[in-house]
Amino acid sequence: MQPAGLAALDVSARLGQLFDAYRRDDAPGCVVGVAHHGELVYRAAFGMANVEHRVANTPATPMPLASISKHFTCVAALRLAADGKLDLDQPIGRWIPELTEAQRRPTLRQLMSHTGGLRCYIEHAVFDGFSLLPAGHVLGSAMLYLQRRGQTFIYTGDFKLRPCATVPEARVKTADVLVMESTYGLPIFRFPPRDRVIDQLLQLVEQAFRNGRQPIVMGYGLGKAQEIVRILTDATYRPAVHGAIFHNNLTYESHGVNLGAYRRYAFEDFHGPAAMDLRERGVLVAPPQVARSAFVTRFDNPLRIMMTGWGMLKNAQYRYGVDHVLPLSDHADFDELLELVERVKPRKIFTHHGYREFARTLRDMGLDATCAKPDPQLTLFGE
Repeated sequence: MQPAGLAALDVSARLGQLFDAYRRDDAPGCVVGVAHHGELVYRAAFGMANVEHRVANTPATPMPLASISKHFTCVAALRLAADGKLDLDQPIGRWIPELTEAQRRPTLRQLMSHTGGLRCYIEHAVFDGFSLLPAGHVLGSAMLYLQRRGQTFIYTGDFKLRPCATVPEARVKTADVLVMESTYGLPIFRFPPRDRVIDQLLQLVEQAFRNGRQPIVMGYGLGKAQEIVRILTDATYRPAVHGAIFHNNLTYESHGVNLGAYRRYAFEDFHGPAAMDLRERGVLVAPPQVARSAFVTRFDNPLRIMMTGWGMLKNAQYRYGVDHVLPLSDHADFDELLELVERVKPRKIFTHHGYREFARTLRDMGLDATCAKPDPQLTLFGE
């Protein structure tokens, strides 16, 4: 009789040979586990979990079972039926009463043979219908509007209600449940009017030119930067944009967004013997991460302007290492968060991704609001 250890080695070797064809770094693969009498005797991974990013499978890689689970479920149901514990010809509503009336009618036998007449299980299990509403955050951003068993839900993601020249204005519906971001969920984050912020920006740019300083305006590369470019081109400037922003600009323009006349930043236009004069090279638009890099510091005495909603904080200028911070944001400010709640008229509100105090503010207004992910720190007297 072969020793147990040698038998396990033999099984591993034979299974390894069986899956040799999947030992590749250029194709998807699988995760294999074999158990014998409740004991795991083989566990291995083959191929790639993500070919594009070159992530290999490991024995711990989670795999969506999808339709493979149907076979196991059917076998389990058949065994229960053989033992007299399950009637395959009873409607499934007998066991899953929370389904809608139409969904409760098919029998187990019909479902097992794909003759029950139901569409994709995901659509029925999760929601009865959905639509996307413009969120006003960045190009393509959307709120998710769901319908489920007579209730309606809105998940906002990042949003803003203020108008913007580069994205469609947000559109809102009433809903029973609202799940909303609360990034600027404190009263200190009440932004000044957009026109006033734009006037401040243009005044600072002109002041820089008069004083012989290179104006550098910084904002997040997706969304904020495109709005900055449009503000500057509407004011007849022809800004130069950092490469990371340039590619996002092209995406915006490919979807019909007019950003005006700008050009891609070129080192030789700003530095060296062939550099243009200050007015000719114009305003430079860059992402925030370059504020303390050589991209900025190689200029002699540049005027650095950061555009962000966090500009409402007193220490923002030092936090970002710039000369000025102006409160222009792609997110809703405090009053817009309240406005959204008023427009949606929800019976239940969940807040997330921001100040947990905002949920308390809503409760103080008599609304049923909960912070979806409160801080792990315990409190003596509740929230």
